[in-house]
Amino acid sequence: MQQFLKVFLDIVLWRRGPQDLPNSGLLVVLTLVAYELVNLVQIALMEVSIAELLLYLVVDPLMLMGGLWLVMMLFGRRDRWAQTVSAVLGCTALLALVVSVPMVLLVGPRMAGNPPAALQLLALGLVIAFILVVAASSSSRPTRTC
Repeated sequence: MQQFLKVFLDIVLWRRGPQDLPNSGLLVVLTLVAYELVNLVQIALMEVSIAELLLYLVVDPLMLMGGLWLVMMLFGRRDRWAQTVSAVLGCTALLALVVSVPMVLLVGPRMAGNPPAALQLLALGLVIAFILVVAASSSSRPTRTC
């Protein structure tokens, strides 16, 4: 497990790419579980309605995984879908655990719905990091290692 955490961290830091993960359905399931557990931690720290809970725990992962499937189909990389989904779910869970959860703890649950501009910029940075992980997975070139 520690080996996968290092790979996810390396992907976030652009040292590796999703192609460095095994093409495994089990890894997809494990990263989905980690993603959902981190979502549950975030939800526990905020006040959310039942509809928002359903959105975070069901709709969000389904749209994410379906959107990735569509992107991989468009780029002709359907064979790398499991690696890409594992990378995105794992990196997102890692970033959320390291950045988002502490951010919510710092600003408190009431302010999390309307965060200050600096925190909104940080959230935008997380979205950009997420997009770069997906973009790296659809690249035809291997990623450079440092």
